[in-house]
This record gives sequence, C-alpha cells and structure tokens, in this order.
Amino acid sequence: MPSYRRFTYFFLLFSISIMAFIMLFNLIIDPLGIWKIFNVKGVNEYKPQQYSHQRLYKAVDLMKQKSDTIFLGNSKVQNGLDPEGYQALTGEKAYNLGLGGSTMEEQLRYLEHALYNDPSIKNVVMGIDFRSFNSNRTNVGDFDPNRLSKSSIFFTKDAILTTLTFDAIRLSYSTIIANKQGGDQHSFFEHNGKRSEFTIQQENQGRKAIDVFGGYIHASLKDPSIYGQYQLSQKHLMYFQAIVDICKESNLQLKVFISPSHVTLLESIRNAGHWNLFEQWKREIAEITPYWDFYYYNSITNEPINDNMKYYWDSTHYKKEVGNMVLSKMYDLGKNGIPSNFGVYVTKENIENHLQTTRRLRDFPNYLDPDSAALVKNIYNELTKSSTRSPVYSMKEMALRENINWSLDSSAAGIKYVKFPLADLPNFSDAPLSLQKEKAVMKTIQGTPITHIVNTSWRAGQANEFYITEKEVIISVENSVTGWGEGVVPSASEIKAYFAKAPYSFTYIIQLN
Repeated sequence: MPSYRRFTYFFLLFSISIMAFIMLFNLIIDPLGIWKIFNVKGVNEYKPQQYSHQRLYKAVDLMKQKSDTIFLGNSKVQNGLDPEGYQALTGEKAYNLGLGGSTMEEQLRYLEHALYNDPSIKNVVMGIDFRSFNSNRTNVGDFDPNRLSKSSIFFTKDAILTTLTFDAIRLSYSTIIANKQGGDQHSFFEHNGKRSEFTIQQENQGRKAIDVFGGYIHASLKDPSIYGQYQLSQKHLMYFQAIVDICKESNLQLKVFISPSHVTLLESIRNAGHWNLFEQWKREIAEITPYWDFYYYNSITNEPINDNMKYYWDSTHYKKEVGNMVLSKMYDLGKNGIPSNFGVYVTKENIENHLQTTRRLRDFPNYLDPDSAALVKNIYNELTKSSTRSPVYSMKEMALRENINWSLDSSAAGIKYVKFPLADLPNFSDAPLSLQKEKAVMKTIQGTPITHIVNTSWRAGQANEFYITEKEVIISVENSVTGWGEGVVPSASEIKAYFAKAPYSFTYIIQLN
C-alpha cells in the first residue's frame, strides 16, 4: 500500500475513533438528561445544565411521554403546578410543559409538538400571565421551531449538538464537576417536567424574603419586556387564540387560568401606570375564552412578606400548595381549606363586574398588606426620582457587518478575542450601561445564541462568548471557524471581512424618551 494511502487510512481511522469516543462520552454523561442511557451517583445523576437548555430538554422529553394532560405556561406553571397533585386530585397523569420566559408562540409550538407525539392527550391546563402579552416580549434564545413536531432526536441537528460538539464536551465536563461536589443535589427538572423545588430553594438560599421580593419587583418595573415599557400585543393574543382553536379542533378540554402572582406585582402594574392595559388584557382574554382568574387582591395573593412564606417563592412564582388550590378550584374537587375569595370564573358576560370588584378591593382601606404596598412604592420612587416618568426602553437589533471598527484584543489557544467600540452601536449610550450588561444578546442568523458573560471573567478556551466593558464589546471566536491560525494577527479589515460574511447580530437596549 502506498505511503500516502496508508497515511490517509490511519488518519481517517484516528479521526473516526476520536469522534466515536467524544460521542460515547457525551452520550454516557448525558448532561441534559435526554439520552437516558444510565445515571451514576457522583458522576452524572445530577443535571445542572437543564435550565439553560430547557427547550431542547422538554422537546426531547415530550417524545417519550404519555400523559392525559399537559400543563402549558411559563415559569409560574413550571414551578407551581404539580403533576403529582393533579393525579391525586383527578386520577389522571399530567406532564408539566411550562417553559421559563416563554411567549405565546413558543407555547403554541410546544403544544403542537406534544400533540404530534401523543395524540391521546385529552386535557390542557394553561396558566397565562400579563407579561407574556407584552409586545416587547420575544422568543427566548434557545427556542428552535425546527426541533419540534418530530418523534425522534436521531438524525437531527440536536443529536449532533449534544454529542459531537465542543459545547457538548463542556456541558459534560461541567456536569461531572458538579456531581463530584457531593452533598444533596437534584436535577433542574423532575421526571414529570416540573422544576425541582430543591433548585428553587438553592436559588434563594441565605437571602431574606424582602430582598428576594425587592429584586423581582425592581426588575419588573425596569425591564422593558415586563412592565418597564408595556404594550399589549395583538400578535401574542393571536397566538393565544390559535391555542384555543387547536384545543377545540382536537376535542381537548382546555382550562385557562391567570397565574396568581403575589400582590406586589399587581401594585407594580398600578405604579407603572399600566392598570388600564391590565384590565383591557383581561377583557381581551374573556372575548377569546372563559377563564379562571386568580390574579387579583385576595387572601392568597395578599400574603404578608416574611422569611417563612407559605404560598410564594418570590413576587412572581407561587408554590405548589397554591398550584394545588388552583387545580382544585378549577376542577371543583377537594376544595376544603381554600379561601372562598380565591378564584373567579370569568366570562365576557361578567368581566366588567369582576374588574369593578377588583378595583374596590384594591382601593379598600387596610385591605392591602401595607408593607407590600410600601415596598413597591419605594422601589418605584427610587427608579423614577430623577425623572417625572420612568424611562421607556426598546430593543434594537443590528447586524455586525457595516460601520463597525474592529480590532484584535488578545489571543489564546485556538481563540481570538476581537472587539469593537460601544460607540459604533447607534443610540447605545442613551440607555444605562448596567441595563445593557444585563440584557444585551448576540446570536447567529440561524438563531444560535452566543453566550453572554455578565459581571464575571472569561472562561478559559471558550469560543462564542461576548462581554461588555465600559467602552467595548469583546467577542471570542474560534480559529478553526475564522481561519486565523495560531500566531496570526488579523487586521481590522480581515476581522471586518469575517463578520461581513459571518451571520452575527447584536441586540441591545435603547432609550426612547
């Protein structure tokens, strides 16, 4: 055999062996819990990476689930509706399809995916939320409609992403490290799709309730996608209408409810000046379908803030005890001990009476917990003390091609760090840098998100990350992708040429007033 053929043969054999080893390693460690080959305590039993890849995890998990009922909604449903409590109440099996921060479009596509994989589903329980209908609310970065309405992950892009990429190796490695730490550990999700309560407790561990609530209220009043700038979206209402229509066409029993967040968020809506929009949203929902409303001033939502709260994890997320009361009320089962003022069935015929009653409760002296009301008012005043009205923000997306002054920041093994001035982004300086550092997003045109490193240092050897300094945006790119070898110092024009053809975009916040 000629030497060049022998070399080619051994090179191919070596490459295939390396790929097979990488694939086997990632399949065994299974950092997202989607392959389920086996779990070993202290090695890969605990899956901490599920949170940042929850849309992929649940898309695959749905391919294997058989349930009578699907719970649909955002993180409130994910944290608060318990399939085990539902089964004890109704005798039927449920799967929690709640997705953190999800839009109506995402929830529609995941319902279609669930029905594609399990046509025997009979019921849909859907928890909706005022913030999900904000026009500034966009699909989360890891949402990919191309992975949905499939019955297997084999021979798909996700199969490659989870077995044969450097990111998969990184996830597997971090999973092993997390499991080696020992102690009491839990995966992010339970087997039925509900978020593990252990992970919620860990998130708030060592913090006082007043600080936890204050953080959520501050974010809600400031974030343009929550209440910082609210515009009721007809597009999101259209997607909700589509969900209702699919349930009717598929003969599914649909029960819709408004999630019972804490009264401090109702006060946030009022202080932000969105109460009329909040009422209009409830009217719009009633025109589409009857629903159960638990989100108003009542004995549960008005729980005083303390360090041993019975009903709430924070101002947004309720505990499963509240979720069980919601289910009991809607199904008219096991209602002993549930306050009579918790839950109103709303139709387009009684919506105005319900809104009027809510206004009376809101304005009734001494009904609202005074500490809760004062907390919201103080945070709102703090945010607006330098202005007669709160700043209005919007998201602006820019392709990183033209009008960017690129330069090389530094190099590492296999990586180049390139940068450009913040001043190259139109109107960037109009919004606070602290908000930019928190909310900026970078992605490829296919929708693949680039990891945003916030208030921390670079992770050694990691490509596809970006970081915002006081004056610049710095991006790590891989030599094997850019074609810049070790020791090569790309010029400004070469960097610009790469980004002119590479499909990167940068989304940042601008101030409108």
